Amino acid sequence: MSGVDHDVIVVGGGPGGLACAARLAHWGVRVLLLERNDRTGGKAVTVERDGFRYELGPKLQVPMRGPAFAELFDELGIPDRLRQVMLTRARICYRPAGETEYRALVNEVTDEGSDGSEMFDLWGLDEAQRARAVEIMAGMVLLAPEQLDGLDGVTMEEYLAKVGDVPEALYQYLGMHANASLAEPIDRVSASEQIKIMQQLALQGGGGLLRGGFGRMLDDLAEAVREKGERSAPASRWRRSRSPADG
Repeated sequence: MSGVDHDVIVVGGGPGGLACAARLAHWGVRVLLLERNDRTGGKAVTVERDGFRYELGPKLQVPMRGPAFAELFDELGIPDRLRQVMLTRARICYRPAGETEYRALVNEVTDEGSDGSEMFDLWGLDEAQRARAVEIMAGMVLLAPEQLDGLDGVTMEEYLAKVGDVPEALYQYLGMHANASLAEPIDRVSASEQIKIMQQLALQGGGGLLRGGFGRMLDDLAEAVREKGERSAPASRWRRSRSPADG
């Protein structure tokens, strides 16, 4: 790498790193993308075997209308590569804590979202619990941007503790959502980030899929970086700063 000049070095080839590097390269910035694994994609990588592609975990595009990746692909001049698949029917399964049996329903999904009644039915909430769950979720959806900014340093668990009287089924759902959407437990995830996603779900529709998998879309972003003459460094070229623990 000696003698090679770069304006920006992006460390990590997950969704955020790829989006950042692709955008910078598109703007004409000389960017080097470093990834310690043998391919980019991070936790959203899609693997291939025997001609089939597999997600390593469930991935959904949220929201259905106007997702950030659609804006990015438009900016990069490759909107046709996103290839969204909007869900029309979804099977939802839920197992309450302490129980061994799953409850399930088939939910009709539209790009206009849902009032959540199917989920409340699935959770088995009584009228009082349902009313409280609606009140809490509506409160999250109606938070103004400046109120969300004030929650940057607050975990979702801390936010719910302050709200109080949260039905256990709703808490479990939000715990699952924190892990699924932001890959962090509810006692670590930022309340502002999780609530922003909840607002998108409510106001811009539910989730959709991408043809070829989420990782295929990220491969397109990596290709957008390469097309600008940049490269993704393999594991043998991964560099990191030494920490005191290294000795």
